Amino acid sequence: METPLRIAIADDHALFRQGLKSQLRLQPGLVVVGEVDRADQLEAMIAATPCDIVLLDLQMERSSLADIKALAERVTVVVVTASEHPDDALAALRSGARAVVSRWPRATCGCRPRSRSTWRRA
Repeated sequence: METPLRIAIADDHALFRQGLKSQLRLQPGLVVVGEVDRADQLEAMIAATPCDIVLLDLQMERSSLADIKALAERVTVVVVTASEHPDDALAALRSGARAVVSRWPRATCGCRPRSRSTWRRA
């Protein structure tokens, strides 16, 4: 049996976090291990709760952009954002995020990694 991917969610909207957790629970091989609602809680959460992926809101009580580089050295960072500005996505990717996903359905592409190992850190 394959070890499930451990996912942590960092987003300041409780309803969005709840919906995201509900959707992730439907996926075999994924488990949500932690969540925070403030960017300044990220380091402590990751230290206390090991995870493989952080789903990170780009704009919480402050911009999370400055946190991505340090986080990306420890865990895979996927930015989930409502921003429609391409510069935000580029900045997140240049800082070390592995992907940027829009919250808006019209922007989804249905893309999937080739395998689960694509998302694991080396």
